[in-house]
Amino acid sequence: VIQDEQGNYLTGAIVKLNPSLFSTTSNYEGAFSFNPVKDGDYHLTVELMGYQSLDTIISMKGGDQNLRLRLSSTIYT
Repeated sequence: VIQDEQGNYLTGAIVKLNPSLFSTTSNYEGAFSFNPVKDGDYHLTVELMGYQSLDTIISMKGGDQNLRLRLSSTIYT
């Protein structure tokens, strides 16, 4: 699930999983999925206009992973 700093769901974030070359977007609940993904380490990138990009390494093992990712706004008032 992708959220902002206040915990609001972020829709339309581009999520990339490398080296698998999978790419998807988050839905209205901030959720996304990649199916199927083999066990291993992956580089996860999340991008959304108005927010800082997130780059992290995740380890996939034994099926579904539940991630809660937070993006920081780049818009300052």
